[in-house]
Amino acid sequence: MREYAEYKPSNLPWLGDIPSHWEVWKVTHGFNRIGSGTTPKSDNPLFYDGAIPWITTSELREDTIRDTAQKVTQEAVALHSALKVYPEGSLAIAMYGATIGRLGILGLDSTVNQACCVFSEPTVFDTRFVYYWLWMRRPVLRFV
Repeated sequence: MREYAEYKPSNLPWLGDIPSHWEVWKVTHGFNRIGSGTTPKSDNPLFYDGAIPWITTSELREDTIRDTAQKVTQEAVALHSALKVYPEGSLAIAMYGATIGRLGILGLDSTVNQACCVFSEPTVFDTRFVYYWLWMRRPVLRFV
């Protein structure tokens, strides 16, 4: 392991001391936009069979998502304030349920359901780095 001239406390028990020039960031502070989505009423045909990909946690499979089983309409997005379109390259993670901790990179502009958390518009992090960090930390994050 590479030695650095000076170290400082990270104030994180699991991390210990870090090189003095490093900064400790909360992952949420490294993205301009973090959010979730919703599920439009499935019995309303006005909301489905559109052109906008709608991601559910079952589609988070530690890969890039290039297509979705269901798509929503512009009307669904317009009528549901929680239904946001996130840009290609965003990172999604399943927040709860049987798929908790599952990850995916959006391969196209997409919406998500309420069980997905999306990190988009990074300011200081490379999204792929965060993806691999979350993947590596999944055993810990899933049971906290």
